[in-house]
Amino acid sequence: MIKQIIDNALISKGIENIFSLVGLEKPNIGILSEEFLEDVAHMKHKNLAVELLEKLLNDEIKAKSRTNIVQEKKFSDRFQATLGKYHNRAIETAKVIEELIQMAKDFATATKHGEDLG
Repeated sequence: MIKQIIDNALISKGIENIFSLVGLEKPNIGILSEEFLEDVAHMKHKNLAVELLEKLLNDEIKAKSRTNIVQEKKFSDRFQATLGKYHNRAIETAKVIEELIQMAKDFATATKHGEDLG
């Protein structure tokens, strides 16, 4: 009987966006959002920032470029070239972070462009 009372008391009337109810904009919770990239750029341990960006970018490129082989190849080649220079010590850690962040922004722009085109 208690279960029936509780079931009747909890009736859903649809889905509400909590952010719109309190008057806030919906936050960007994407993995490679502008705020996150800014935080990574200012991390204390630069080598960890490079490893973090390397893992996240590699996964994003693979996940979002499955249907666009040309885009995947373009970003994968650019990604590997940047990491190759870093591992060969041709560029310093701060520069590789800057390049990876720019690549993440370019990738987000290209992905949005693809979504806009359908």
